[in-house]
Amino acid sequence: SGKDSATTSTEIRIQAIYALRRVAHKLPHKVRNCLYPVFKNPERSVEERIAAFIVMMDSEPQASFLELLAQSTQRETSNQVGRFVYTHMKSLAESRMPVDREISKACQKALRLCKPF
Repeated sequence: SGKDSATTSTEIRIQAIYALRRVAHKLPHKVRNCLYPVFKNPERSVEERIAAFIVMMDSEPQASFLELLAQSTQRETSNQVGRFVYTHMKSLAESRMPVDREISKACQKALRLCKPF
């Protein structure tokens, strides 16, 4: 039926987004350029948009890109997406793991631009 094919195409897109995780470190700019429009598009499913955000966060984004993601919450129409972005950045900002030191500092700064959900 039509509903099944819509669900399937969404699931395939989500799997494709997560497949980009494998190259997120090697091709961070290409991955972000590909996924940022998906993340920003309110017509996409919440699951697709959150998957795009997760993979972009795996691409070791610089502070400026984290700030762009944080600012996007000001105009976010989905509470689920906004809440996910906010809580994800907040948990990274509060991380005491040595491996997270740099992204933690950048997230602390970016959170100031984030709409708290």
